[in-house]
Formats: sequence, C-alpha cells, structure tokens
Amino acid sequence: MSVNPNFVLYKNKWKEFLEGGDRSQLGVRDPLKTVIGGGGLEALAKQLAANTDDEDNIAEEDNDYHLLLFGQAIAGLQLPPPDLVKIEILVITCYKGSRDAYYQGLKLSRAVVKDDEEQSGSHGGKIPSKAEAAAIAEKKGMSWMEVVVVSSVLFAGSIPTEGEIKREGYGSDPAQWVSTKERRKAKKLSFTDYLLAKDAAGYRSMVAKGATRMAASQWKTGAAFVMLFVNKLSAMTFDQGMPELFLEYAEEHLESYKGEGLCSFESPLDQTILTETVLARKSNAQESGTRINRVLEAVEASDLKLETKLKSRLGEVTHLSRKLEALEKELATARLSTAPNGGPPGPDNVCSWCKGEDHFIRDCPKKKLAADKKAAQRAADEDH
Repeated sequence: MSVNPNFVLYKNKWKEFLEGGDRSQLGVRDPLKTVIGGGGLEALAKQLAANTDDEDNIAEEDNDYHLLLFGQAIAGLQLPPPDLVKIEILVITCYKGSRDAYYQGLKLSRAVVKDDEEQSGSHGGKIPSKAEAAAIAEKKGMSWMEVVVVSSVLFAGSIPTEGEIKREGYGSDPAQWVSTKERRKAKKLSFTDYLLAKDAAGYRSMVAKGATRMAASQWKTGAAFVMLFVNKLSAMTFDQGMPELFLEYAEEHLESYKGEGLCSFESPLDQTILTETVLARKSNAQESGTRINRVLEAVEASDLKLETKLKSRLGEVTHLSRKLEALEKELATARLSTAPNGGPPGPDNVCSWCKGEDHFIRDCPKKKLAADKKAAQRAADEDH
C-alpha cells in the first residue's frame, strides 16, 4: 500500500505534538484534513496508536491493544485539556469500537504516575506535580520552592528551611505557618505589624534585608526578583513622596498571591493591583491638590478684596485723624486768644491775684486757699 508523502509529514508532526515539541508548526489549519491516501484519518490514527516508524506497517488489527498503549502514552504526556479534547475527538472518530481501550490505557497510566501527582501541604499549600512545577517555573522564572521562599521574605523577611518549604507547600499562606507563630512569640515583626504601625520604611527595609540573605544562599534568582520588586515599587511610592502606597500595594499583593511569590517572570508587580492602589491614589492626590489650589486661589482673591477694603478704610481713618489734629490746633489757638493779654502765663502775663507767673487767676492756688478760709470762718460765725 502506497503512502502519500503528506501522510508521513503530518504523522511526524503529530508525533512531535504528542511528545511536547514545537506545536506551532501545525499552523492554524487542522492537519488531519489534509491527509489523503493511505487510509486517511483512520490510517493516521492507527499510525499514532502503533507508534511505528515504518509507514507501511499500518496496524489493521488488534485496535484494542494499540489504543491501550496509545492511552498510556497520552496520560504520560500530561497534555492540557484543549489538547486532550483534540486527541479524544481523533479516537472517537477513528476507533468507535475500541475507544474504551483508550480510556483504560489512560486510567492505568495515571495509576502508575499517581506518586507524581500533586500532594497536599499545610495551610492551603500543595506539593506540585512535575508538570505543575514546570508550569510554575515557566511563569515565575524560578522553582516552586524558591517561590515559597520569596513569599516568606515578602511576609516576614525570613528564609524557611527546605523541610518547612516542603511541609507548607506552594500556595500556602505564610501568615499561618508554624514558624510565623513562633516569630510572633519571639516579638519579631512581620508585614502585619508594619501595616498596623503604618511603617512603610520599616517594611521595605525588612524585605530588602531578606533579599540580601537570599542572595547569600542558594535562592539567588528569587533575591534578584525581590530587589526588583522593592526598587520598582519604591520609585512609584517613596520617590513620589507617598510611602504609604508601598504598604497599600503590598497588602493587596500578599492577599492576591498568598504563597505564590511575585506576579510573573515578566514583571514582579501586578499591573491591576498597581492601577487600583498606587496609580489611583496618585490620581486622587493630584485631583485633591488641584482642588486645594483652587481654594487657595479663591482665598487669595478674597484676601485681596479685603485688603483693598482695609486700605480704603485706613485712608478714611487717616483723613479723619488729620482733621482731628487740625481741630485740636484750632481749639488750642482759640484758648490762647481768650487768655488775659492774649497769651500764656509768664513774666508779662502774671496772675492778677498772687502775681504768679505760671498760672492765671482762675487757676490760682492762693486764691483758692483764701476762699476756703473765708468760707470756714463764715461757717464758724454762724455756729455762734
């Protein structure tokens, strides 16, 4: 039986696909639709099931056996759900009578690799399977164990032992760890304490020191990511005069990524959280500043009007003061004009009673003394 070259080409591509190789080469079209000759889809399915390098040796019999092996192979690859759906469509389409063998192969293989599946850790964490560990490493840029170390540094500034990492697992909440409770008893500070005290500088220092200790150990990649986290967030908060936003972002981040370290390999900061906390608060602060400036401008304008009024009133007071001074001068002049001899007391203008030079008769003390004696004598005479 002749085999079309396209059959061989796509058979090899599907093999690479199933083995986790370059899947993009299959393109946007379904390669199965282009297979002609050699039995079409059914032949391709048998080729995959038989896993043979001889394109002429197409399995015609023992479909149950081949599908059983095929199911085991697929289970071992741990493909994502969309890929499994494609494979199942292929099996259902080409092996209607033997698809149970395929599912049995999946079941048997999964039983064999059970020890490699995820295991539960403490406080919400787990020990990832190999596939999950690989996915975490690809997303975070470091092993899952190093991610747990980063989570511990972000919360408490401390580096857990490998035994503690495996006991707590990926995704566990550092706030609930046994070691964290022991730290509280020892009066050692964690993120919660810095948050309550609103001590952003203290928290940043704790995380930076933790990163330094990581760099001196085996967790050097995580240390670099933590320092990048601190530096980027500091530039957006401390450097802008808003250190409290450093704590606000950290609070949301630790709640969203409990035990999952930083955001991703591409960026240590979560853009959504960043927008909803730091950038939003900055925008509000700028808006508040604008409103304050407007109020100050209004007050300044009001003060200017008040100042103008005060200057006007001051001018009026000054004018009245000058008029008062003029009246006082006029009154003094009038008094002088009514004095004896038309002048003040002096050698040439003495008191007509006692001849004193420092007063007139109306103010003469001797005249007043004489008048008092006379009145007293008159009173004595009347008593007799």
